[in-house]
Amino acid sequence: MASTVVMYGLMYVNTFALDHIYFSQTRSWMAVMMGAAMSLIMIAYQSTGIDTRGFEREGFQLIDPPRNWL
Repeated sequence: MASTVVMYGLMYVNTFALDHIYFSQTRSWMAVMMGAAMSLIMIAYQSTGIDTRGFEREGFQLIDPPRNWL
């Protein structure tokens, strides 16, 4: 989400005058599409690096939060 907002802002980098900056639905859709594509790429790369077998072997469950947060 934050990267999509940053990409939307970066589309206005080459604007020469402040009165040329206005909301654009086309730029919004382009930012959403780029954010979605980037999230899919990040999920694809990061899914190969996750190893859950070690947690299951030691008796930990991935959904339990740590007991000593405070």
